[in-house]
Amino acid sequence: MTIRLATTADVSALTELAATTMREAFGPPHNPAELVEDYIQSAISVPILETELADRRSTFFILESADGQPVGYAKLRRYAPRAE
Repeated sequence: MTIRLATTADVSALTELAATTMREAFGPPHNPAELVEDYIQSAISVPILETELADRRSTFFILESADGQPVGYAKLRRYAPRAE
């Protein structure tokens, strides 16, 4: 396993990982599937993650398996999130 900084080239894999882990962590039986899918549609997309990757206050790490496949990620955010 390898941990490395994510780049904009990772945005598709990061989007898939984020959606998958959101479903696994917060989906049934914890929350209704529709609620989780609504959140994914509103907060996890290629354009949204491209913006976050470009934000100097955010740092993403990718965990890769021995064969180079992305299997996990972490996001660190400096300072408070922007008010929207």
